[in-house]
Amino acid sequence: MGKGPTVVTLSWDVAAQIYKIRLLLEQSAVADCTARLTPKASAKIRAYLSEFKRAYAGDDVNLIIAVSTRLYEEIFSVAGHGVAWEVVQRLNGRISRLRVMTMKSSDRPMTGYQRIEAICNAICVLKDPVQAQRAVAEHINEAAGIAKKILEKEDGTK
Repeated sequence: MGKGPTVVTLSWDVAAQIYKIRLLLEQSAVADCTARLTPKASAKIRAYLSEFKRAYAGDDVNLIIAVSTRLYEEIFSVAGHGVAWEVVQRLNGRISRLRVMTMKSSDRPMTGYQRIEAICNAICVLKDPVQAQRAVAEHINEAAGIAKKILEKEDGTK
């Protein structure tokens, strides 16, 4: 008889590594996406952002994660970062768990939607790769800080 699925606990040490990987991959992707952006790609990213806004207004966490995944996939695709997207996909289960943990936290000065909107605006409206990278860093660093508090509290450490 086989065992059931194994649930890997998510420690702050593991989460911190995931956030560092995300920061590197996403900053690179948004910069290259901005450089390669076409009107068609811009329209697609904006459409995903609108869909994300509608999903975020509701409470269906699975829908929010699905839409945000499609949005990020488009950014990585436009950037030409297929291998980097494969790395993100391998971490997707853990990334999704972290998103669920942090997305609607009251500790956020800006909502998760506003953070994603800032990234998309830097890409599609400002067409500024440096601002897009800055927006990614603000988003990921804020989420990492929230996750750290939650995970350390769960671990009983500080």
